[in-house]
Amino acid sequence: MSPAAVEQILAGFRVRRYGQGRHIALLVHGAMLSAASWEPFQKALGVHAPSWTTVAVDLPGFGLAPDEPWDDYGEMAERLATLVSQLRTASGKLVVVGHSMGGGIALTMLRDRGKCSTGWLSWTAVSVSHRVKFR
Repeated sequence: MSPAAVEQILAGFRVRRYGQGRHIALLVHGAMLSAASWEPFQKALGVHAPSWTTVAVDLPGFGLAPDEPWDDYGEMAERLATLVSQLRTASGKLVVVGHSMGGGIALTMLRDRGKCSTGWLSWTAVSVSHRVKFR
């Protein structure tokens, strides 16, 4: 049986949390997606890797999050860094996983903030070499 999701507000973000493991995977969705797009992954990881907790974030303007204006990855990366700080545990790993736009934001956080997590996974990320405006 897969774990139930817990929805909450952390660091000003609406998040969907699965599991109660000591390691944390922060999941950042791509453009036109939301935290809900991570649900199959969250359920599977909860069953097959119970030492992990997944936290999927709804970025502003996506999913059930309010439509707050933001205009570049750097701004959102700073906000996510605050969330990472709140999620960090003394005994576990913290990995940031980003897809597409979320991967670009995660890579921007890594570029601007240095090592603020144990690991990173980014796939089909958009370029972070310049300021990206999309809203």
